[in-house]
Amino acid sequence: MRYKDKGFKANPGDTILLGTFHEWNGTYYIDVSIDLYGHIMFNQAVLHETRHMIVEHLRDKKIIDLTKYTEEIAQSQNSYYDELFNSGVYLLNLKNKEEL
Repeated sequence: MRYKDKGFKANPGDTILLGTFHEWNGTYYIDVSIDLYGHIMFNQAVLHETRHMIVEHLRDKKIIDLTKYTEEIAQSQNSYYDELFNSGVYLLNLKNKEEL
């Protein structure tokens, strides 16, 4: 994906967009900046956006609404938010098993 910012050619201190996610027709998609192709930060950006996506999915499935803390969860730098996130994923897995 090519975002409209300057990517890694931006000036130091400028904010650049490395990835986003969206839902379309009931399916989630992750878009990652072309600037990350072959870059060591690619996996980190995908994981970050995946965590955002899971937070949204937990809300959509009425498990827990953590959208207020989505950036902290995506960054995975706060053990309290990580525990809430992990608990939500656990409850989602339980719900999915019950539906089988």
